Amino acid sequence: MTIIPLSSPDKTTVILIGGLFREKRHWGDFPDMLANQGAIGKVLCVEIPGNGELHKLKTPASVNGMVEAIRQQLAGEQSYVVVGLSMGGMIALQWAKNHPQEVQTVICINSSNAAFSAFYERLRPEKYLSIISALLQKPAKRELNIMKLVSNHPVQHQKLENWIGYAQQFPTSPLNFVRQLWAAGRFKMDNAPHCKLLFITSENDQLVNSKSQSAMARQWHAREIINQVDGHDIALDNPEWLCQAITSYLDNTD
Repeated sequence: MTIIPLSSPDKTTVILIGGLFREKRHWGDFPDMLANQGAIGKVLCVEIPGNGELHKLKTPASVNGMVEAIRQQLAGEQSYVVVGLSMGGMIALQWAKNHPQEVQTVICINSSNAAFSAFYERLRPEKYLSIISALLQKPAKRELNIMKLVSNHPVQHQKLENWIGYAQQFPTSPLNFVRQLWAAGRFKMDNAPHCKLLFITSENDQLVNSKSQSAMARQWHAREIINQVDGHDIALDNPEWLCQAITSYLDNTD
């Protein structure tokens, strides 16, 4: 496993964790965009076992297991800003709870929590068939359908070609596909971790009901930023807006 070197301790290191069946390359240009901000020393994308470069590994069947697998990819201990999309947000929250000395801030993008929302209130029921059928589809059709699920904008054809290439190079196995769904569906955290929290919520998310993340923010009295235009994957739809939302928050918190 590749060990990722960290930035100097006087600069903020941001860790990006993607969602279901997504690898670090799915963040696109967003990591470089975020890294160009002065207060940020380094932006690191990590892999969930079973995805991307780690596609041959078995995905842990719990969010706890994913946390420990991700921690092993990092060289040394540092207090990170952890940004997680969807299931990545669950991993970020669990990491902050399990190892509070390692996480100073968690930023969740369109995530959810079984403590405050039932499964059918988290993942939109009308999307169940689309997700499960992806198991049987060839990469080109699967990635097109996933892009339509996570984006509220016209298909970005160059990015779609990239996604198809990723799926062909590093395919997620059906077993790991199911294990990730199982882990995400079971994620439950009653109490907020002891760190700074920001929730970024797409009001018109077509995949995850926005009310599920808003419920978590409300229960934990955490700050929430609402995006009224973009889809589930804001880094795909509007990376500039997402970069601004994150850096503005970090610049205005101690």
